[in-house]
Amino acid sequence: MKTKIFALLIIMTMLLLSVVACTGNPEPTPEPTPEPTPTPGPNPNPNPNPNPDPDPVTGDYPWSKTDIIICLNEDSDSSQLPSSSRRYLAGDLSGYEDDHAHVDDYVADRNADAENVTNVKAKYQYLPDGSYGWSKSIDFIDERVKSGDAETPDVFVNFVYDMVASSLRNNFANLYSTTMYEDGHQYAGAEYNYFAFEDDRSYEDTGVDYMYDYMRSLTLSKWKMYCLSSDYFVDMVRAFFVVPVNIELLEMITPSDVEGEFNYDSNENGKYDINDFYDLVWSMNWTYETLADFSSAIALEQGGESGSYNIQDRVGFALGTSSGLPASGMLYTTSITIVKRDPTILPDGTMDYTYSYPNTKEVAPGHFEFNDQSEDPTFEQLDVFCKNLSDLVNTDGVITISADEAKALGYANGESEAIRRNFANGKILFGGVIVLGALEHEDYLGMKGAGKKGYGIAPVPLYHSEGGDDYLTQIHNNGKIGAIAFSTQKFAQCTAYLNYQSTHSNKVLNEYYDYKLKATVQVLDAAGNVEMLQYIRYNVRSSFDKAFEDALGEFYKAQTDGNSENDKWHSMIKNANFSLTDMRTQYAAVVGVKADRLYALEHSTYPTLPE
Repeated sequence: MKTKIFALLIIMTMLLLSVVACTGNPEPTPEPTPEPTPTPGPNPNPNPNPNPDPDPVTGDYPWSKTDIIICLNEDSDSSQLPSSSRRYLAGDLSGYEDDHAHVDDYVADRNADAENVTNVKAKYQYLPDGSYGWSKSIDFIDERVKSGDAETPDVFVNFVYDMVASSLRNNFANLYSTTMYEDGHQYAGAEYNYFAFEDDRSYEDTGVDYMYDYMRSLTLSKWKMYCLSSDYFVDMVRAFFVVPVNIELLEMITPSDVEGEFNYDSNENGKYDINDFYDLVWSMNWTYETLADFSSAIALEQGGESGSYNIQDRVGFALGTSSGLPASGMLYTTSITIVKRDPTILPDGTMDYTYSYPNTKEVAPGHFEFNDQSEDPTFEQLDVFCKNLSDLVNTDGVITISADEAKALGYANGESEAIRRNFANGKILFGGVIVLGALEHEDYLGMKGAGKKGYGIAPVPLYHSEGGDDYLTQIHNNGKIGAIAFSTQKFAQCTAYLNYQSTHSNKVLNEYYDYKLKATVQVLDAAGNVEMLQYIRYNVRSSFDKAFEDALGEFYKAQTDGNSENDKWHSMIKNANFSLTDMRTQYAAVVGVKADRLYALEHSTYPTLPE
């Protein structure tokens, strides 16, 4: 395995660390059966128009100069992932005047070329900070699309969470559509869709522009796709889950401090450094068990109650319990697939997907309950995960902290601020589960420079030490994706403009990667950081089960007095303070109603969404 990983790294280094679009890996567990051969469905070709732009330099589009409105969610003051949409999509440098870089020139050139080639000019509306944070744009999008207002945006760019939820309310056009809408009438013609999706290129292929596998994981139908993700949406790269490593604290640990099974001092120099740690990771021994070993070794009580570690002490690992981000990062970076997705031949002869939760049985049409006779391995894996996670958080030197606890200690932005600052100040060895773009925060940037050790980057550890799994990451739902409003009368123009931006943003993304992320983590004492970052980049798991756990929770929230939100697996884990010791009992209690909701969404709601 280690040889295979190093071979991959050599290839990536030869590619000069270029960043390709994130199509993501296939589902983390293999499909149980090969995909059947279907009768052609409504649009069997993932590329609606194989040759949408006969002249890629000057364009050849059947319209005069057209304006479209793109609505961007700013959320630039988020403590978890400040948005970059204003800067890297719109090219608006307001507030960044002292930080001008080559990447900004590339954005300006790309936007000018997009307008010249497609004859489409983008105008921008911004949703302000505070009022439209994560999960707060769903009603706004719904109201705007259905308002009939001439100033309704043609394109929305917003949180993954808000966009998938909005797609279930008939708000977005099907990106496969070959139908143009005008004055309530529709007329077909492939020339009106200029997207050029790629369906046959692997994640590692250079030049892939669309995150196509990822986009398909945000839909319940093979023939309908509403959310757009590509090189154009820089925030998607910034939303990968990672674990930062404090190098100064790491070097304080000696081999005799660690009681674990593995010899972490791989270069046998009598101390640990980031290279030893990376050797541990490459050997696939970065697990909950080794995280617990390191945490116990570094733990030192410095404040608070004796015998009970907290954020005032020196600790090994910290998890927040108010936000769902850390729990999602722990669960959805595993190979466990919470919702199963199987290709199926439908009664009309077409192929689509059917969905199920592990260990369920249908007791009446559309109604399910827990099946205690099933031997589905996913259920057993989830049980092992919960037990191992509980063992981890009950280790000396591993702590949890809530927003209220953090605010009581003076951290106005809650637990994410408390963990970030204590990590930067040398009091946390592994700085929790965060998203990659958070490393642009000044607290992390302040760890670089003369006389400072800096930090390393690691994937989320494996939940078991049995072997057979790779480290995986996930695109969290605070990343930003796009969609075309169902109400637009400029569908063709939107597809042309967005296709140009998506297929001409690789230079912007590469420069951003070099300018912000690579430069941020490439410090003298952590020469392996860039390689580790690349490995994480190339091991993104499917987002389907995460996306639809969120979507189901949001869609049925009003009907269930909020219980559908609490029934989400990562919510159950964080609400149990990461110690869900009765997982089997809780699973049996909720999985039937969750399966009912998924069935209704698939069979009642999705057929009514735009074709």
